[in-house]
Amino acid sequence: MAGMDKNTGRLIGDYTHTKQCIYDRLTTPKGSRVTNRKYGSKFFKLIDKPMNEALKMEYFVAAVEAVDDEKRFKLEKIEIKGKPGKIKIDLFGEYIPGKKTMKVSV
Repeated sequence: MAGMDKNTGRLIGDYTHTKQCIYDRLTTPKGSRVTNRKYGSKFFKLIDKPMNEALKMEYFVAAVEAVDDEKRFKLEKIEIKGKPGKIKIDLFGEYIPGKKTMKVSV
């Protein structure tokens, strides 16, 4: 299966399309798609909270929930690095159709 690049409109392979879809799920506010209210993540509700270990756990849970429906990706590890005003989230897992490792960063 192939898809379309969201920036260029060109055809992209399934591996790249899967990464794009995961990134889109993580960066779309949950409930913002009228036809699919479950799509997206709760990241936007967490933005202004003070950075601490509890907040990192909330981001962890939000990331897991966001990618749970993606059938082409098996989540294996999440790394969350944060400091006041900035957070970086890396998701590591397996691209199932090709049995390749995949990393998606937000």
